[in-house]
Amino acid sequence: MKAFRKSLLFVAVFFLATTFASSKVIKLKGTWGVGRSVTEKPIKGNIEDNNGNLQLDFLRDLGNVVVTISDAGGNIVYQQGVFAEEGIPLIVSLEELSIRKGIVSVSDGNNTVWGEFSY
Repeated sequence: MKAFRKSLLFVAVFFLATTFASSKVIKLKGTWGVGRSVTEKPIKGNIEDNNGNLQLDFLRDLGNVVVTISDAGGNIVYQQGVFAEEGIPLIVSLEELSIRKGIVSVSDGNNTVWGEFSY
């Protein structure tokens, strides 16, 4: 009976942890690099459902890029130049920007990827 309670407690904790730590993947479109489509994905994007943080993970060094977030009406609510390095994520609070739906784009002037999001 004691083992059953421990198992039940483990399942409950696991369920709660996965419920509160869920995120939505932002499917990026566009191209990055000469002749390469975004299927090689130099950037991954997701939104944490529990806190509204948009996170961009750079999977290789991209150098200077501009990250732009627009609301559903096309108004730019965030634009920042960053030095994109592999392993260093960019996190933007969508709650602080008062935005729940929009488009995020990343560009270095020659390459651009973008994706729609909502949470």
